[in-house]
This record gives sequence, structure tokens and C-alpha cells, in this order.
Amino acid sequence: MEDSKKLHRDFQGNILLVLFLNAVIKPLYLLGIDRGVQNILPPEEYGVYFTLFNLSFIFQILSDFGLQSWLTRTCALNAQEAREQYPNFLSLKAILSLLYVTLTSLVAFFLGFWTKYPLFLTVILLFQLSSSFLLFLRATLSGLGLYRLDSILSITDKGLSILVMGTFLCVPSLHSKITIVLFTSVQLLSILLSISIAVFILYKNAFLFKLHFDVSKLKLLLKEGLPYAILVLLMSISSRIDTLIIPFFSSDKFSSSAIYAGSFRILEAVNIIGYLFAGLLLPLFSKSIHQKEATANLANIAIRLLWTITLPLAIGFSIFSEGIILILYKNATPEMVHTFSILILALIPMSGNYIYGTLLTASGSLWSMNRIFVLILGFNLVLIFVLLPLLSIPGVALASLITQSLALILQINLCLKKQLVKRSFSLILSILIFSFLTMLFIFLTKSYLPFKPANIPFILLTGLLSTGIAMISTGMIKKNEWTHLFSETIR
Repeated sequence: MEDSKKLHRDFQGNILLVLFLNAVIKPLYLLGIDRGVQNILPPEEYGVYFTLFNLSFIFQILSDFGLQSWLTRTCALNAQEAREQYPNFLSLKAILSLLYVTLTSLVAFFLGFWTKYPLFLTVILLFQLSSSFLLFLRATLSGLGLYRLDSILSITDKGLSILVMGTFLCVPSLHSKITIVLFTSVQLLSILLSISIAVFILYKNAFLFKLHFDVSKLKLLLKEGLPYAILVLLMSISSRIDTLIIPFFSSDKFSSSAIYAGSFRILEAVNIIGYLFAGLLLPLFSKSIHQKEATANLANIAIRLLWTITLPLAIGFSIFSEGIILILYKNATPEMVHTFSILILALIPMSGNYIYGTLLTASGSLWSMNRIFVLILGFNLVLIFVLLPLLSIPGVALASLITQSLALILQINLCLKKQLVKRSFSLILSILIFSFLTMLFIFLTKSYLPFKPANIPFILLTGLLSTGIAMISTGMIKKNEWTHLFSETIR
């Protein structure tokens, strides 16, 4: 009983630590360091980096292929077996990493990137490989129950990058030294230092770092990990394909990529909220399904809780888009403002996709989700090729908003078919009224408080108060629901 209570306390501390660290460090890195580097570098140079980074990110799932979840499960069930099989896991990781580098390099070669930007691409590929290996090591630590170490390592590399690049950004005389190669190299060295710490900890826990190839293990991994790998690959391509198309079909090439990157970065920073919700909900949904319990109530609670956060953020950022972009980017243009005002609204369906996508994943509906995202990918490509010539970069943002909304509708429909959720007209009505009140309050705030640095504290305070009034009056949040969700998470 005492061991069980200790486990719950450790898990509770880990959840709070993960939420706090990721909610603080990642937005600080994206909006402070990444944005600062973009402001200093020529738009075209940063656009090249943004395009190459997203190209390398799309295929990163090939270097995992479900290996991390398999490793975590093995360590949790039998740590000694994991130690004995670790050379096999490392061998599989090496093979998958080689596959990833080969495929990404071939695609980059056919797109003409290798001949034009060999140094950029080499450093970025090394960074992605190192990042994937760090996730592999963190999966081992998590499986061993070393939750706090895993939590700390989840932000160590970003923290180090903030310290180093923050120094360059804060000292004007060092601005001329900032290049994409320096920026990426600092990220790479930060990742390598985090890897060194993780390897040292695992070595102290009797894990051997040597290779041993086992064909049967490889076949088992490919069979078990295939549906998950295909799904993540399709989702990655669907969410990043726009960043690769822009340089080839836009008249301004990589300068247009930089315009889109400015908006995409802010969306990525606030989208961490949905990602963290999904991490909390996956074990809850899995537990409910395994025990033959209804999941509809938990899903409804989760979507209401999440949308009370993301709806005001998305609507507020869209309405105040001009002021936000002008403050964040020194080379801001009307096109960048227009792009951001549309793209940030995609946060609403994206956060909903985290809830219903996680529920479908927990139910094992991976192949059904794969079919949905094949359709979504094709639809997204058609929309981009139609809207980009008509509306330029804002057209790509609109394509993303429409595509994410369609993905949400299809996933909700699949959840209904599988009886994972139930139709709730009261929920729909609450969401609609909450959205209307939120827009009304934000428009009124903008009328009396123009967006400028001196007014930001008052705008935030007004936003918090008005959101609280709206979510309580519409029933979007009930008194005991945050407590319920938190207590279920640590049970």
C-alpha cells in the first residue's frame, strides 16, 4: 500500500513537472529564441532553414517506428529483461535511423536541396537523429520509473539553447555572428549534452550500449509498429506539407516560407496545450476501454476543458493579429498579419483532434484513422494548389484551417460510429454560446484597449475575467471537473 502511494506521489509530481516545464520552456524557446533568430537573419536564409527542418521532421517517424513505446512497456514490465535485450533495441534503432537518413536524403536530392545547401542539411539531419535518440533514451528512463529525470531531460536541450542563443541575441555586438549553421549547431550540441547525461544515468543502471542484431525482434517490431508508424507519418505530412510546397510554388520562394514560419511558430507554441492534454488522456481512455467503461463523459469533459483554453486564445490572437505580429517581428508585413489571423484559428480544430484522435488511438482504431488521414492529405494538397495562386500565403493558412476542421469532423464521426462518444446537443450549444460570448468580449476589449505594450497587462486581465464569466455562465466548466480529471490521472 505504501509503495502504491509513493508511486502515485511520484506520478503526480511528474505530471505537474511536465506540464509546467513544457508550457514555459517551449514557448519561450519558440517565441524568444527562434523568433529572435528569424528577426536577425535575412528572410530567405531563415526560409531555407524552415523548409529543410520540416522536410527532415516529416520522415522522423521512420527512425522510431513504435520502438519507443515498445521499449517503455518492456522496461516497465521487466527491467532485467530490458537490460538483456537493450543491445537488440539499439541495433533496431540504428537500422531505422539509417533508413530515415537514406529516405530523407533521397527526397532532398530529388528536390535539389543537397546540391544547394549541403552544410545546412547535414547539420539538420544530425540534429534530428540526435533528437530521436534522446527520445529513445528518455523512453527507457520513463519505463524504469525515473519520471523526474525524464521530465528534466525533456527540456534540458531547449534550456541550454535558450542560454547560449539568448546570450547572442541579448548582446548587440554578437548579432553579426548569428547564422543558421550556428543556430542549428547550438541545438545539436545541446541535444548531445542531454544524450550524454541520459547515457551516463542508464550506464549506472546496468544498461550496456552495444549492438546485437536479431531478425525475429525486427520482424516483431515492424508488425506491431506498422499501423502507428503509418498514422504518424500521414499526420506529419498533412501538418507540414504546406511548408514544403510554399518555396516551390510561391513567387517569392524562401521569403514566403519565412512569412509563413512566423505564424506557424506561434501556432506551434500554443498547440503544446493540446499535446499535453493528449498525453494525460491516453492512459485514461485506454484504462476506460480496457475495463469496458464508457468514454463519452470523459471525452466531453476533456473537450470542454481544452476549448475553454484554446478557443479564447485562437479568437483573441486572430482579432489582435496586427498588434501581435508588429510587436513580435521587425520585418512584419500585411501579408504576414493576414496569414496569422487565419492560421491561428486552426488551433481550435487541432486541439479537438488531440482529444478525439487520442480516444481513437486508445481504442486501437489505427487503420481507420489511416484511411481518414490519407483522405485529409489528398484534400490538403488540392486546397493548397487551388488557394496558393489565388490568395498567396494566406491561402495556405486557409487550406490548413479547412483541412484540420475536416479532420476533426471525420474523427468525431468515427468516434460516434464506434460508440466511443454520444451526440450531445447541450455540449454543442454550450460551445457555440461560449464562442459567441468570447468573440463579443474580445471585440469590446479591442474597442477600448488597442493592442500596444502598455495595454497588454490590462488586455490579459480582461481576457481572463471575461473568459471565466463566459465558461461558467455557459456550463463549459463545472466546479469539480478539473479535480476529477486530475484525480483520474494520478489514480
